[in-house]
Amino acid sequence: MDSRILMETAGGALGLLLYLYLFLTLLGHPRDRLRLALLLLTAAVMLWFGGNAGAHLVSAPAPGLQRPLLLSAYAGLALLPPLVLGTHWVYFRRLRHPSLWQQRGFRMSLGLLVLGAVLSPWGLQRLVQASPSDLPWPALRGLVLPYLLLLALSYLHSAYLQVRIRMVLPRGAERRLFALLPPLFLLLPLFNLLAYPWSWPVQGWGSSALQAWLLSLSKLGALAPGGLIAYFVFRHRFLRLRSMRRPAALLVTAAGIVLYLSLERLVAISLEPSSASWAMLARGVLLGGILLSFTAAARWMERLLNAAVADEERRRMEEKLAEKSHLEDLGRMAATVAHNVKNPLSSMKTLMQLWRESDNLTEEQRGEVAMMIAEVDRLSETVTSLLRFSRLKKEGDDRDRYERVDLEALLEKVAGLFRGEIESRRLLLSLDVQPAGGEVRSRPRVLEEVLGNLLGNAMEACKPGDEIALEGRVEHNRWWIRVRDNGRGIPSSIRPQLFEPFVSDKSKGTGLGLAIVKQQVERLGGRVELEPTQRGASFRLMFGDLGSSLTGGFGKNKHEDTDRRR
Repeated sequence: MDSRILMETAGGALGLLLYLYLFLTLLGHPRDRLRLALLLLTAAVMLWFGGNAGAHLVSAPAPGLQRPLLLSAYAGLALLPPLVLGTHWVYFRRLRHPSLWQQRGFRMSLGLLVLGAVLSPWGLQRLVQASPSDLPWPALRGLVLPYLLLLALSYLHSAYLQVRIRMVLPRGAERRLFALLPPLFLLLPLFNLLAYPWSWPVQGWGSSALQAWLLSLSKLGALAPGGLIAYFVFRHRFLRLRSMRRPAALLVTAAGIVLYLSLERLVAISLEPSSASWAMLARGVLLGGILLSFTAAARWMERLLNAAVADEERRRMEEKLAEKSHLEDLGRMAATVAHNVKNPLSSMKTLMQLWRESDNLTEEQRGEVAMMIAEVDRLSETVTSLLRFSRLKKEGDDRDRYERVDLEALLEKVAGLFRGEIESRRLLLSLDVQPAGGEVRSRPRVLEEVLGNLLGNAMEACKPGDEIALEGRVEHNRWWIRVRDNGRGIPSSIRPQLFEPFVSDKSKGTGLGLAIVKQQVERLGGRVELEPTQRGASFRLMFGDLGSSLTGGFGKNKHEDTDRRR
């Protein structure tokens, strides 16, 4: 293995570790459309780096494995252009509504890239049929230029989207990232085109060796954007991804080992044939340098982690203060509007009820008056929601005191309150609580109110024959409740702002129900999230080990508690 192949192998192993870190980080978070696109993209790049490095490693000891590893590498490479552009488009649409010509341009570009990916099995078949001496480049002759042009199209269109994304981002880490990515995405396709023999203008004077090195470097091009994104995930929580410290430390250690073994092998290639003593001295210096580098890297990672934690705490505090100020303003406005409207509505309803009892009205007129009363009732419910949203109850209110609650009994009670209406709508209701007899510490009246709100939304979203499920779990020092349905679901356009006040997809909705749910759950020391589902909607309320002292005792089984007291 010469020094160029050694660099290719070590770079491939480092690329695999880098994208494995990103893949594991994404895997530990709820998957929306953007994170799913990023998962697929990182998986494709991992196939490329891992297959390429593995093919070099097994070329001598196990040549029979080289072909399947190359097939996996080039399969990942074939999927790369449409995945790169598709991921950028999903992120772009998340921030702004694209114009008609932008949509048409994306469809044209993506159509060409998908066509290339669809035709890729033809190229992979060449690898299957080629002799070992023709792997990989002679077997792919004639396909390299079309692929590089498609990859350049993907990079350049993505660079355009990055510039447009940066224009709408506020000042901060994400804006800095999208200022650094476009130059990279412009340089990479140019470097790729420069690296291949048919594009090199100079013949003779050792150009083939230079082309080989450029080719090896171009294979490692994805290290640059991957490393940049990994840094912003680790340091600045890009896309609100919380970096996992232990896997990050393990992967950095593995990268250090790969680097040491690669440099040690380079010493063996360069010095051992001429001088064994110089080779031994170089190995000693290399080992000392790697140990010192590990110490410096550990300190650098510790500083980076501390800075990331401090930034996260500061950002969380700023968001909480801004949200609190915003909600207080909305609450004051809502209270003013509600108080000014509630009394006139009551007077209107009383007058219309008296009018309905009049003998001078026809049946048609009575029906119209009844409809007006129903609309006044709906407005009154809206006013009540405004008042509930604006009213901040005191934590020491006796009606809301914390107490030990049998979770199964609580959910059965809530299900019983709604069972009649659910059956009248011809819906199905299932209840699943584990373990039986699990106890939690909470405010039952507030919790019933939250669950009633979620169940009401689920019923409105379902049609006859659909199912609503109410689930509860008590797990060690955590407990959670899930309300899910297989109804019409929630439009993707409002999902990011779903828990903000006055956000709703209902024509007659106030948009306050889920804002109240979020407010009440947080006052109980928990959090609520909308889970990704194939159909319908799924809300999970999580309590317990969430850094709050409000929840006090954690969930436990009442039978175990009785045995312990005995």
